[in-house]
Amino acid sequence: NGMKVFIGSGTTALMVAKCLEGHKDLTIVTNSIGAAALYFGHANAKIRVLGGAMRTDYQATYGHTTVSALNEHHFDIAILGASDVHEEYGFMSYEEEEVALHKLADAHAGRTIVVADSSKFGLISAVRSFDIAEVDVIVTGGHVERKFIELFEKNRQEFIQA
Repeated sequence: NGMKVFIGSGTTALMVAKCLEGHKDLTIVTNSIGAAALYFGHANAKIRVLGGAMRTDYQATYGHTTVSALNEHHFDIAILGASDVHEEYGFMSYEEEEVALHKLADAHAGRTIVVADSSKFGLISAVRSFDIAEVDVIVTGGHVERKFIELFEKNRQEFIQA
């Protein structure tokens, strides 16, 4: 309640956005059209959709305009999806534009939460967003190999299996 939250694009981040609907006095900043649409008509939340070039395959905005707009904000929490999670290469994405947005959101947030479906663990994407140790909280559902849990414990990160 009473927080300013950045929600990135992607299906897992969208699921987390749905979980926030009951909270009061939220300010949500997002590049995700889907996340913004969840809050149409909600009196408990203020929504700021970042401008930029629309990527219809992601239903999200990206590019210089999006990054410039994001740079003006500070967040209590940034909620970011990951395309893949690899023990050596960290949290990954398919697109450089998404990585740039994630890095900036992380730099402007008090805490960063990465959300990823358990099927994405152990896989490698094209571009690294963060080293494993660079985020505060990791949230997933389903089974995750023990090596990842041990890595998060070693880094003293909060790991949530929802």
